[in-house]
Amino acid sequence: MPLINEAAFAVMEGVATAEAVDQVFKLGMATHGPADVGGLHRLDVCVDILRVLQEGYGDPNTGPARCLSRMVDAGWIGRKAGRGFYTYEK
Repeated sequence: MPLINEAAFAVMEGVATAEAVDQVFKLGMATHGPADVGGLHRLDVCVDILRVLQEGYGDPNTGPARCLSRMVDAGWIGRKAGRGFYTYEK
């Protein structure tokens, strides 16, 4: 979850697009990048877990990135909803 959150911060701050972040991970580490994995596992679940981590550690830096919370508030929870970091075909 922290990796998905850091990917969200990178996208939110304009460091990279979701596609670029995922491509780095696909080429160097895994078959899916953090933005894609977040969409697979549902972003609302990711936000909930990050909030629990924030409460447990008492560290505001472990809480969800604003863009993750905004996507969830808009109902963009990933593949299930057809929208998250990406737009998915149903």
